[in-house]
Amino acid sequence: MNIALLVNKLGKLITTDQIREDLHTYLKSEETRAEWPVELENGAFITLHKNVEIDIVTVALFLEYFTIGFGALRVLAALGGVKIAENGIVVPHIAFATLYYSAEGRLITVDFHYNMR
Repeated sequence: MNIALLVNKLGKLITTDQIREDLHTYLKSEETRAEWPVELENGAFITLHKNVEIDIVTVALFLEYFTIGFGALRVLAALGGVKIAENGIVVPHIAFATLYYSAEGRLITVDFHYNMR
């Protein structure tokens, strides 16, 4: 199997529409308000609107040699969209979100952070 075939299958396993829907559902499940604070990995808080723009940066499938609780499928999304993409460095308008998925394609959890991981 070549890389192009793997990428194609990965794109069918989890679509960009599903990723956006999962993140919006996650955000809406946290609060009933239109905006709310979200804690970043450094302890800082940002305010997100439940209809925040989401740009998908990376969808990655990891071959894990040890069982970990976060699943092997991860997505990096830029909240507020991508501001700058120079020299391979993507900067979000607001922050990044890393979404962790199960092998069945169900969202497990989401981490919010400023730096690209």
